[in-house]
Amino acid sequence: MLWKGALFLLAWHVFAQAGHAGFAWTDLFDRWDARHYRTIALDGYAAPGIAPEDRRFLAHFPPLYPLATRGLVALGLYPGAAASLVSLASALLATLVLHRLALAELRDRGAAFRVAALFNLYPTAYFTSAPYAEGLYLLLAALTFHALRVRKSLWLGAACVALATLTRLIGLALLAPLAWVGFAVWRERRRLRDFAGPLLLAGLGGVAYLALNLAYQDDAFFFLRNLEAEISAIKPGALPFRFTASGLSRFLLDPSAWSDPVFMAHTGWNALFVVFAVGVTCVGAFRLAAPYTAYAVALLAIVASLDWAVSNARYTLALLPMFLVLGQLRTRWLAALLALGFATGQLYFAARFVRGEWAF
Repeated sequence: MLWKGALFLLAWHVFAQAGHAGFAWTDLFDRWDARHYRTIALDGYAAPGIAPEDRRFLAHFPPLYPLATRGLVALGLYPGAAASLVSLASALLATLVLHRLALAELRDRGAAFRVAALFNLYPTAYFTSAPYAEGLYLLLAALTFHALRVRKSLWLGAACVALATLTRLIGLALLAPLAWVGFAVWRERRRLRDFAGPLLLAGLGGVAYLALNLAYQDDAFFFLRNLEAEISAIKPGALPFRFTASGLSRFLLDPSAWSDPVFMAHTGWNALFVVFAVGVTCVGAFRLAAPYTAYAVALLAIVASLDWAVSNARYTLALLPMFLVLGQLRTRWLAALLALGFATGQLYFAARFVRGEWAF
């Protein structure tokens, strides 16, 4: 909470320096996709009074986060405050669940603390302070692993996967650890319902999202077709890691690219974040239980297959196993150096985001 307070103070200073006056704390991180979430929360997917292309673009955003925001608005909260409260409360709960998960997995209070701290200091963790769906998704992802690994409940884990998919489509990656654990249960009990039932429940999240597209756009896969039609939209690509490889090669071979803010914001930093995440995932394959690696590989496969992947750095925040690996650093100076680097990165990118510049 102290770190969140410091982040908001920085955002307040940056916002004031940009010449804004008479603003509220809820305006500080109200950027980019925040307006789409707010539109859905207040007016639904058939929102009147907006341009047709904007209305079509709303189909890219699953409904659970806007629904949670709408629920708080119905209780009397201002829309900006409601959206921010959902994000901040979800991030706090995600931290608590992740800490408990780390305690159960690592059996080391110091390591569990480092996991929670690094999770909150990660350079793109400022998105959990913004009116974005990140905080809610991270909470549901953490609950999924807690259900599967600590509670040993496939059904509870499946319910969390369904809700996570209704929050962010990258929740589909959570099907991988669910299937891994479910298959292990099936091998032990030899009862198909113990495996198939939870998988079907988890799939309901994706089915509900397709039904939403069908209801509002007369096409269950409208969100995919619309992505393909959008020139400047994040969309599935043909070759995994193509975007990362091209960005990394220019970063390494052309030192002038380091001082190019457009290249770094759209390509360079995203490539570096993905490479870092892949490296930690490789280490995690030897340090963590298989379901964590299954999720990390599935998520990276989705992220690395995106064309014009200008938000990959943000998506790596969803790699919760990465923090379980980094939390195991026992060399104090190295852990402190990593925490300092993370915190510095977050302050830098948060300042860019608050100024309205692209920051994933």
